[in-house]
Amino acid sequence: MNNGLSQHEAGLLDGQESFCGPGVTQPLLLIDYWRWQGSVLLDNTSRGILAEFLVAAALDLHRKPRREWDESDEWDFYVLSTKVLDQKCPEQKTIRLSSLEKLSPRKCCYADLKETISDVESEIRNVLLIPEAETI
Repeated sequence: MNNGLSQHEAGLLDGQESFCGPGVTQPLLLIDYWRWQGSVLLDNTSRGILAEFLVAAALDLHRKPRREWDESDEWDFYVLSTKVLDQKCPEQKTIRLSSLEKLSPRKCCYADLKETISDVESEIRNVLLIPEAETI
């Protein structure tokens, strides 16, 4: 049953879209809302969303709108093959940082995230002797 609230693929807006409807008496643009709600980047809620944006940008995935429940909320980044997680923690859906650190992930900062992910992918290919084209 579609109640009008189901998820759908959304495109990026440019902020020039108008609010309209009963009771809207003044010109009000989406950019006005964005400025009002998003101008303070370091409050508790915005910091996490900003971190998600930075991760998406590092991976060149920021050209689609953010989904509320997407999972990129840390400032230090830990890169680890999912194969390691599947082998060491097969039943877990989440992991604490202390447990993750015991698995020897590659820790990096935002600026090095894309390169670190590429390095881990290369290490996996070398161990498994998989040609590069097959891992993409």
